[in-house]
Order: sequence, then C-alpha cells, then structure tokens
Amino acid sequence: MRSNRLITMACLVGLALCASLGAQAGADEEAAVIAAAVNHMTGLLRSSDGVPAGTIKFDERIVQSRRMDSPAHSSPVTVYELTGTRSAEVAVAARTMMGAEPGQFDAARVCASESLRSCNLGNAVAVFASSDPLLGGDTAQVVVKAMWMGDLAKQPVQDGIFLLSLQRDSSQGWRVVATRTLRIS
Repeated sequence: MRSNRLITMACLVGLALCASLGAQAGADEEAAVIAAAVNHMTGLLRSSDGVPAGTIKFDERIVQSRRMDSPAHSSPVTVYELTGTRSAEVAVAARTMMGAEPGQFDAARVCASESLRSCNLGNAVAVFASSDPLLGGDTAQVVVKAMWMGDLAKQPVQDGIFLLSLQRDSSQGWRVVATRTLRIS
C-alpha cells in the first residue's frame, strides 16, 4: 500500500515537472520569436532611419489590435493598443536576448515644448513592444510597435507598427523572412 502511494506521488511530481518544462519551453520559444523580431527591427531602423547606437527599451505590455468605427473614415480602422502584461518570465528572457532594458511607451517620449522638434526618448534610442507571437510549427508572426530616434529634424521621434513573419532556421534559430509596415507616423 505504501509503495503504491510513493509511486503515485512520484508520478504526480513527474507530471508537474513535465508540465513545468513544457511551459518553460513555450516561454523560451515565445521570447526567442519576440527577440528575433525586435532585433531585426532595430537593425532595419538603424540602417534606414539612422537610429544611433544606444539603449533599447522593451515594454512588456502586449500589443493587441482591434477594429473600430471612425467618424473620419468610411470604413473601420485598426488600432493597436498596449494591454495586459506578458509573463515576467517571457519579458525578462526576451529583454535578455535583445539586450534591452525595461521601458514603457507612455513615458518614453519627452518634449521640451509643444514642438515635435523638441522631443526625444530620454536615455533610449528606441522603445519596442510586441504582440504575443502566433506560432505555427516552424513559422511565426508577431506585431511590433516601435518608437525610435530617427534622422528627421522636424520630427526626431517617430513611431510605427510592423507585422513580421519569421521562420525557424535549424542553425540560427528564428529569422525574419518578411516585414510589412502597418503604420508610420
């Protein structure tokens, strides 16, 4: 009787360990996709918009899209909002993989006056947030929201929303295979 109880306890502990390892693998995979997408966008913005070397920040809130009616438009528009916070495990792992610091979009843009020319991102050169990745085998999609210091004198802080498609590469992990600009302002 006692040995059956011990076997049952060992099985339960084993199941809990397997479930924990499975959750860890899922969190690591999610963080790897997010980091690959943000690292790609960082490189792209550095080469195309002159983003200087410096501190990158990552907002751990989740980008979610929703359609809404707009009086200014004849058809519904898509808005991208920062909502609930992703797990600390995923956020920390993603930040570590991208070499980023914690940050928030709401507090990132600092302006000395009402002129857009006076704005900067404090001690950062870019702030990013992402949707939860949509994973499907060896492919993934993720929406990345970005705010960066560009090379436009009239508006040095720019922002945009991008849809990135990624593919798992057996030798390099996740790599971006397509980037689509959803909005730039």
